Amino acid sequence: MHANIEVIEYGQHPGSDRPRKDSQPTLISHIQVEIVPKETTISIAKEQPGRFILATNVLDADKLSNEDVLCEYKAEQSTERSFRFLKDPLFFTSTVFRNSRKRVAAWVCVCYFTA
Repeated sequence: MHANIEVIEYGQHPGSDRPRKDSQPTLISHIQVEIVPKETTISIAKEQPGRFILATNVLDADKLSNEDVLCEYKAEQSTERSFRFLKDPLFFTSTVFRNSRKRVAAWVCVCYFTA
């Protein structure tokens, strides 16, 4: 639902210099609308379950059921969380791969023995 619609019109001359005496301004219109939400419709929509689509290229339902697709999708979140540290600026992946092989090997050994 909407309320309080206001149309604002004004003329504007092209360019930044003073307009010529015989030039006509371009008419510009702005529409200003105040939107009032329907709280009852919003509350009903919030109580309804959401829907989403999961797609796969496995067409044989015997190999991968709908429940299996959903489980695999949800398992991605834990994998993504596990690799979140790679995006952390404190994990200096760029400096590791830019250095020599000896420095990378030393870094791997340090990580292996401290874990």
